[in-house]
Amino acid sequence: LLEDPTGGVFATLDTQTALATGTDAGFIQELRAGPHAGHAALRLPTGAARPLDFGIRHYAGEVTYSAASFVEKNQDPMPEAVAALLGKSTNPLVAGLFAGALDDGAGAAAAHARNAARRSVSLKFRKSLAALMGTVQDTSAHF
Repeated sequence: LLEDPTGGVFATLDTQTALATGTDAGFIQELRAGPHAGHAALRLPTGAARPLDFGIRHYAGEVTYSAASFVEKNQDPMPEAVAALLGKSTNPLVAGLFAGALDDGAGAAAAHARNAARRSVSLKFRKSLAALMGTVQDTSAHF
């Protein structure tokens, strides 16, 4: 429901974020029409009182979310000037992370900023979650 790349909540949010005309209402509309619309864990209230609300039944119970500002908050662009400034940091770790922004001047910084603009918050979260789950699966948990 959450991670499905073809219609999960995160993929649907990324789709709306990538659209120039993407909106929070469009996100909810896509959830209603998407492949998981009838999923037992997904709650999509039908009242007009809170049209941007949706719920997800997690293992500990149902949680209601408001999609207000979801699309805006999912965007995570880094301005070119910020990448260039971080590349000039006196902290070696920070400077190393953003060294590509200084390699060939404005062209590299602009490319770095464009790549950063394509990465949404939910995409970063999914990658982080996948790495964490990989670590968990590689360990021997003892309860």
